[in-house]
Amino acid sequence: MTTPLSIPQMIALAALASATVIAALFVAFRLRDHLAERRVLKEAARNPVLHDILDRLESTPSLGVRRVLARRQFLEDVSQLNRWVERHGPDAESDAFPEPFPDDGLLDRYLVQVRKGNDEIARAAAAGLLGWTARTEIVAPLLAAAEIANRRSPMLRKMALHALARVQHPDAIQEILAALGRAENDLIDLLISLCTDMGAPIVDAVTDSLSDTANPASLRMNCCRILGGIEHHSAMPPLLVALSDRDAEIRATAAAGLHWAEDDQVADRLREILITDPVPMVRSEAARSMARLSADQTIRTLASTLSDPSPTTRVRVVEALQQFGPSAREILVVALSDPDQGVAIAAARALQGNGAVDEAICSLATDGYEATSTEFLIAVGRSGHLDPLLEALDVGPERLKREIVRILGRIGDPRAGEALARVLEDESMAPIRSRTVEALRRTGDASQVQR
Repeated sequence: MTTPLSIPQMIALAALASATVIAALFVAFRLRDHLAERRVLKEAARNPVLHDILDRLESTPSLGVRRVLARRQFLEDVSQLNRWVERHGPDAESDAFPEPFPDDGLLDRYLVQVRKGNDEIARAAAAGLLGWTARTEIVAPLLAAAEIANRRSPMLRKMALHALARVQHPDAIQEILAALGRAENDLIDLLISLCTDMGAPIVDAVTDSLSDTANPASLRMNCCRILGGIEHHSAMPPLLVALSDRDAEIRATAAAGLHWAEDDQVADRLREILITDPVPMVRSEAARSMARLSADQTIRTLASTLSDPSPTTRVRVVEALQQFGPSAREILVVALSDPDQGVAIAAARALQGNGAVDEAICSLATDGYEATSTEFLIAVGRSGHLDPLLEALDVGPERLKREIVRILGRIGDPRAGEALARVLEDESMAPIRSRTVEALRRTGDASQVQR
């Protein structure tokens, strides 16, 4: 006759049984996860579509990712899609598919998952799969997912943007242009890249959006960026028209977008913008585009325009020449002696802007007197632009201060009086006291000498 178990013994036995079940379940789950991982990795090794999706999701905890990717239906659909990709594309040069994936059932299944799914990993995997279908129907849902998931689901947003990058079909342009009007900055850059990859077939649609003045200025600017990125001769006319737009930012973006257009009409129009547009930003972008196209020819054209009777025009030319860096320095040095002080000061500021003034000052600070740098800085100061010389006198080393005192004395501008007087009061500068007194006399500020 067996002895009945006591209550503590029954509790211990139940606990042991529970622990055994839990351990068995744990082993079963680990075995399942191990098999799922092996299945996914084995399939990904021979399936580029699955490999791409796995690679994009791998920065997240891999266990959850591989459980989702190991689902039978998902693997079957990925295999079907991969077989179609192997037969039909993408094109080796453009990375675009020659025709869209034909299975509407698969498309609908994963569109529903992206729109209404509760599991973030499953939604992201569905978005990644949809990107390989090259179907224009995926554009709007993926755009919506990327916009809505900005903060709540960064994994879905990342995969949706990656999937959108594969859509290069011209029929998608209207959806993308609509999204451009409301998108955030990081999404805007991707959408513009999508459009430029579509190339010449979308130029008409983008031109219509650019020409519609009822559209937001931001959208029209992005249309200019798209046309400039396409770099096709059909994109030149709308960009040339946009150079006359009332909005300065649109004109500037259009000018920047013409950097590739090696065409006489484009070159002539950009040169005109360099001189006539009232907004510095627009002139600057025109100069940058011209520098990429034919810098030497543009500099020669601008140099000939420095004889224009209008000081305003000559100032604009000088400001444009600054954009060409060292190549335009010789012409800007000539402009320092322009009879109009406004032009001369503009030339001095342009030379400071492209680094020539700082280089000359550094040369004097390092090597002491040097004739070319000294004469150049004298010409800059005589134009009326004293600020860099006065700053060097206040904060430069002793060797530089000696040379700047000499230069200011030869310039003879009364505005240098106070700065020279401070040097006179500095006991450490006693060795150049007589030179400083002479410089003050030449500036005509005798009161500073008496003090």
